[in-house]
Amino acid sequence: MPAAAMREDAVALAYDATDGQRVVVRFAQVKSVLLGAPNDETLNAHPLYGRGLRHYEFAEVEHSPWIAELEQANRVHPRHSPESFAGLRHFILPFHDSTFECVAGSVEVLGESDDALATAAKSIDPNTT
Repeated sequence: MPAAAMREDAVALAYDATDGQRVVVRFAQVKSVLLGAPNDETLNAHPLYGRGLRHYEFAEVEHSPWIAELEQANRVHPRHSPESFAGLRHFILPFHDSTFECVAGSVEVLGESDDALATAAKSIDPNTT
């Protein structure tokens, strides 16, 4: 089961990989995050399923409609800058009971950890105890 630690601009996701290892992945310059439906039984209803989304595969979405929607919504801001969305990336990772999606500037695999959630929390805030 995935677990996430987050703050406004960063997310660390801990999960069991298919080989049984606990993995921690950190996302930085985060703009938006989703964790929830669909699960693996309804993944084929996800809008990206026809574009290559597959069960249990960590993927990056090219030409993301979500990033386009975020940029469009931000146009009401008086200092809107389309360039601030240019470097964003859309990541998706379907699990058994949920799907994780994140729009962020970067991603880094931190590796394995026995206490993955604690490692995840410390990766985004070193002052976490």
